[in-house]
Amino acid sequence: MAPSRPAEAKEDHQQITRELKKIISLNKNDSALILNSWNKIIYCSNSAAGICKKKNRELINSVFPYKISNGKISVPDGKKKEIYNVNTIAVKLQKEKFKLIILNKIVTAAKNGGSKKSVISNEKHINEVDKLASSLPDIFFRMNKDGTILDYKAGSVTDLYMPPEKFLGKQMHLVLPESVGTKFKTALKEISKGKELVIIEYELLVAGKVKSFEARILPSGNNEIISFVRDITRRKLIEKSLQHERILLRTVINNIPDAIYAKDLNYCKTLANRTDLENMGCTGEEDAIGKSDFDFFPKEVAETFFADDQRVIKYGKAVINREEFFYDKNGNKKWLLTSKVPLRSNEGKIIGLVGIGHDITNRKKAERTREILYNVSEAAYAASDMSALYKRIHETIARTMPVKNIYIALYDEKKELISFPYFVDEFDPPIPTKKPGRGLTEYVLRNGNALLADQKKINELIDGGEVVLIGTMCAVWLGIPLKLSGKTIGVIVVQDYENEKAYGEEEKQLLIFVSEQIAQVIERQRNSDAIKKYADELKQLNQTKDKFFSIIAHDLKNPFITILGFSDLLISDYAELSDDEKLYYVSEMKKSAEVSHNLLQNLLQWSRSQTGRIDFNPQKLDLHELINANFLLLEMTAQKKQIQLQHQIKGQQFIFADKDMIDTVLRNLLTNAIKFSDRNSAISVNAAAKEDFMEIEVADSGIGMDKKTIENLFKLDATHSSSGTENESGTGLGLILCKEFVEKNCGTIRVESEQGKGSRFIFSLPVHKE
Repeated sequence: MAPSRPAEAKEDHQQITRELKKIISLNKNDSALILNSWNKIIYCSNSAAGICKKKNRELINSVFPYKISNGKISVPDGKKKEIYNVNTIAVKLQKEKFKLIILNKIVTAAKNGGSKKSVISNEKHINEVDKLASSLPDIFFRMNKDGTILDYKAGSVTDLYMPPEKFLGKQMHLVLPESVGTKFKTALKEISKGKELVIIEYELLVAGKVKSFEARILPSGNNEIISFVRDITRRKLIEKSLQHERILLRTVINNIPDAIYAKDLNYCKTLANRTDLENMGCTGEEDAIGKSDFDFFPKEVAETFFADDQRVIKYGKAVINREEFFYDKNGNKKWLLTSKVPLRSNEGKIIGLVGIGHDITNRKKAERTREILYNVSEAAYAASDMSALYKRIHETIARTMPVKNIYIALYDEKKELISFPYFVDEFDPPIPTKKPGRGLTEYVLRNGNALLADQKKINELIDGGEVVLIGTMCAVWLGIPLKLSGKTIGVIVVQDYENEKAYGEEEKQLLIFVSEQIAQVIERQRNSDAIKKYADELKQLNQTKDKFFSIIAHDLKNPFITILGFSDLLISDYAELSDDEKLYYVSEMKKSAEVSHNLLQNLLQWSRSQTGRIDFNPQKLDLHELINANFLLLEMTAQKKQIQLQHQIKGQQFIFADKDMIDTVLRNLLTNAIKFSDRNSAISVNAAAKEDFMEIEVADSGIGMDKKTIENLFKLDATHSSSGTENESGTGLGLILCKEFVEKNCGTIRVESEQGKGSRFIFSLPVHKE
């Protein structure tokens, strides 16, 4: 024990001394000392201090000054030396080890009465040992050096292997079963060679039950040996249960698909389950224990892990759901959703960390795939420069798979030539336009089917006379035909020279989709003359409406691209997709369909208003009833984000307006407020009469808008759509309708907003006059 303050140290020593003296029944006349595990004296009786020729206070906290040899010490006394027997008893208290030393002076027999003094000294020693034996709840044996039992006390023990009379006077190793007796015999030999304590464990059949025992055997002076035997059956059962629990826990940890590990204060692994070992490329836990992330991952990746570990161990701050990536032994990028928490001792001190990593590689791939589908589709739709399109496609697909080597080959059927408008390769130079040959590219052109081939497959095609090797042999080659109306017009190719596992079925399906986009762009380019003709005709239309419909076309395209893309995936990969993935794709398609439906509804209303086909029927309307009806309509939408819709408008406040139009205005403003408000917020509607008009305000505490956005909010040629606080989609058309319908009803509309402080849309409508 090493207390941090002197006062605490003194108090601890006094408490320990009291407890030890109580156990061994010491009194101030005994020549006794108590030593801690560093051999420092924490208690010394006055009698023992006199033997050591020092004062009691001089000995406390000092190292025991004499060397114990064969159970004796020699103390200088002038020109002669006094010899003392040393009885050493080991005691464990409060998880600390202590030694009780009792000193007995050896008195040389004089002519008259010398032997009597020796007998008195020996009797005193025996009495002290008896005191110790009677104070402990163990079975006690006192033996001579050959194991003959001199004394046997059972204390409070009720179940005995043999009664005392069958033990006394007999050798221990002969009374007990041979296997147990051999252990005692070996222990006695070790004690006779100078060992201070021998601990053995054994089992005996007692009262029809197998019980476990622990024997502590130690010298006691006067050429005797003592042994304390304790029943540890319960402890063994507990240890066995704990061992079972450890095995069970380890089995669970090893079979959990997540990576589970622990690290010490040096950031080295102390535990790693099977998944974590696989992530590190280890065959067994012994390969990982004692090593850090720098032994398994590239420096830049290990440094990222290390920064998180420091946050946990140095500052005690947990890291929860952090996205991290690494490359496995095959060079594949893997993503983990990692959480790390401090590992603390019973005293609350940080002694390491525990981490868990959930593999989200498939989720990240799905996210990347969606991104690629969108970006490629967007690029294909807007492309005018084919070279720029090819480069963008290359950059996009490089986010999910290695594409250091990629080229696009196009076949001109009329000229019977193959050109390579885009070509990037680590080893081979660009290929000039040429006549078709017998390469892998031409093989795909002839067959019209995608080809995924490793070196073995390539060699099979070469040996079969199907192809000849052109350029450098690669580890894996993937070619996808570009088709128009069922006719192959070209090939897109990716290849890897090192990693044969760089491409698989997933990459093949992704490139098939990309090839469809490229083919569509090529077709559009081939019909560029017709497109230009239509463009000239469109220029004759009204510029504002032209801008409006281009926005509408853009907004309609995205949902349909999503629907088409995911439906293609469902059709092509249906058997390979999990139920969760299928549900996800269908849900995304439904969201896109809802966006398209809302946009078409707004478009229909707008077009009818522009052509004068919307009837204008102003009438007396109760504002209270009007707002309640729209609240009821949008109640479920608001509840999804736990948003409260509230107003303080009383009944009998009448306006004069067209009901359908004002319903559309309120519905659009409330929908926008819900879209741009955070969860657990509120949206309020207020009204106040001002002369002949009623000013109605729809207010939220959402994300707000900057000045530039406000300026362009109601402009047809500058309108745009933003995502809501939970990525809700919109069309950007609703506010245009609001402005037109409010103005149709002789009112005005304006907005007051600041970023981060919400928005207030205020519109006025005529008050109904009797």
